Amino acid sequence: MAWQKTTLLAVAGALCLSALLNGAEASVSVSDTPLLINATQASGCGNFIESCNGISISGSILSANCRDENGNPHFTELDLNPHLANIDGALEPGSDYIETCTSQGGSEEGSSFNIFAQCRQENGNIIPTSFDVNNNVANINGELQWHDCNQLLAMDEIAAADEDVALSGRKLLNH
Repeated sequence: MAWQKTTLLAVAGALCLSALLNGAEASVSVSDTPLLINATQASGCGNFIESCNGISISGSILSANCRDENGNPHFTELDLNPHLANIDGALEPGSDYIETCTSQGGSEEGSSFNIFAQCRQENGNIIPTSFDVNNNVANINGELQWHDCNQLLAMDEIAAADEDVALSGRKLLNH
């Protein structure tokens, strides 16, 4: 992700500098590139528990009844294994956690839905861990979908930095 930000800012900066040297207004919109997804355009980042009920987990399969845009309930399932990893006994975004963890179910607590597991650490110890999937699982028209919300927010930060570069170019040009 850091290389994308660096590359995009370098391109934006080079274009702004070129425009300034040629006497034009410098404005580059990195957010128009296909690499960027605005978190608000992602149809919601997480918070599936707000529009789903009957939520349960069996192994790595999260299931729920989720309302679509018209309010109709749909039974939906999402395999969390491609989205979570066991990093030395802690559940984190990644993949294949179920290979070294045993699912212990899940529970809704306030605005969270925590999944619980017993995971093997690198030293061989098995420890309890949990992960709030509500931060990453969204109800998209009655269907559970995983969103890497941290990545989407980082991309929004790149777009904001792009706007700062464009504004700096205009300020330099106006002086």
